[in-house]
Amino acid sequence: MSGAAPSALYPDSLLYHEGTLWLKALAGDEALIGLTHFAQNSLGSAVHVELPAAGSVIAAGRSFGLIEADKIAYELVAPASGAIIETNARLAQMPGLINEHPYTEGWLLRLRLTSPGELDALMSAERYVAHFRLAMQR
Repeated sequence: MSGAAPSALYPDSLLYHEGTLWLKALAGDEALIGLTHFAQNSLGSAVHVELPAAGSVIAAGRSFGLIEADKIAYELVAPASGAIIETNARLAQMPGLINEHPYTEGWLLRLRLTSPGELDALMSAERYVAHFRLAMQR
């Protein structure tokens, strides 16, 4: 992890999947999903994003899309199950938003959660940072 304060890189208002995605609970049963700072930094500059269409259903722990970057092609694994309401259309023309603004303009998709209890398995920012620190010490 970089020397920046963890709270600056991993906002407390989000939940984190042990993989590389964050989830922000919205009103009702909706959520926004995006790539973490750690993930976008590890991938390098995003050059192409493949996401399923609105109306598609994704399942927690299953692959749902792909990000191609200058370092690697990365398969996205869903942090929660649900029906896709909207994908970030701006990423088709500006995939670099994932790198420049991973928690705001670079979000991936908006989801209607089908199993809100799955959010209990996600990590707080503090726990996510501790998880990666421990993994990097191994």
